[in-house]
Amino acid sequence: MKYVVKAEFVDRHTGTRYFPAARGEEPVTFEPADDDQFKALVAARCIGDEPIGLSLFDKDVADLTRAELEMLALESAKAEIGRVSDEDLRAAIERYRDHLSASEEDDIEKLSVEKLKAVAAEEGVDLDGATKKADIIAAIKLKREAA
Repeated sequence: MKYVVKAEFVDRHTGTRYFPAARGEEPVTFEPADDDQFKALVAARCIGDEPIGLSLFDKDVADLTRAELEMLALESAKAEIGRVSDEDLRAAIERYRDHLSASEEDDIEKLSVEKLKAVAAEEGVDLDGATKKADIIAAIKLKREAA
């Protein structure tokens, strides 16, 4: 089985020096000669502990398992991050935070009036006598927007 090279090392069996891939390049892989070599290189953080299935690149995407899809998505994201400016990364993080915030707003719509009142109290929202669900949600949203 092959593993991704994470740090520079020399193969004790062949004397070959291995280097990790530069950002945006295909991962460099290494196949340990035996279990002892595998354990030593993983312990030294020279190789990853998850085998890389190079055949994944040959498979039709529709045939990949969830685990394979996640692994390839992470590798793809890592490669893409290396090509993106700091400014673009910051913008992407802000968009993600906005997405999470929007998800939280959607979630309050599902809460009961009792739970909404608890959220309002926790966030210091003055309900000013609001008892209807829509009024409580509006007050919470108004307070969040002001923050």
